[in-house]
Amino acid sequence: MNYLAHVLLSGPDPQWQLGGYLGDHVRGRRWEDFPAGMASGILLHRQIDVFTNAHPAFASARERLDPAFRRYAGILLDLFFDHFLAASFDRLTGRNLSVFAGVTYSNLRAHWHVLPPSLQRFARYQERHNLLTNYADEACLSMVLGAVSGRLKRANPLAEGMGQLHKSRSDLEALFLELFDDLQGFAAEQREALGAAEPTQTASP
Repeated sequence: MNYLAHVLLSGPDPQWQLGGYLGDHVRGRRWEDFPAGMASGILLHRQIDVFTNAHPAFASARERLDPAFRRYAGILLDLFFDHFLAASFDRLTGRNLSVFAGVTYSNLRAHWHVLPPSLQRFARYQERHNLLTNYADEACLSMVLGAVSGRLKRANPLAEGMGQLHKSRSDLEALFLELFDDLQGFAAEQREALGAAEPTQTASP
């Protein structure tokens, strides 16, 4: 799952949402450096990633990709799944995506000082292009795939990833919905467990 899904699955607490947004940028036990709510959000982000990667729907989605893309399945499917979520956000969540995105950007600006410099740069780029909303648009998704492809040191096919979406869109979207349904229940259970006390358990890196 990518930024939109992680913020949503973090629940309504702004601190947890910040942790969900930060998750990929906090290594090892660095979550201990953050306030309790953000630390819990970071841990939840990691648990969501582990759950997602082990889910049969994710494995099935990976098999829908051509062999050349499977090495990059994590990146590609994260973006495809945020695309599906954004495109059906109002229906799936009962909330307005533009409002949700605006609140998220405001929350990031209010806590700018806690974001690593690399994430500050990305957050500016994300808000400038309103990616959380525009993930629903294929042209925006194609732009993001090209940008990600260019940032990787190794030659990769991600810039051509939209062909994979068009080839298997209905199957991939059905698998996303299967995964997302399970993820909502899993995230709610984990939020309750993590919210019961200060996070102390070892999390996956």
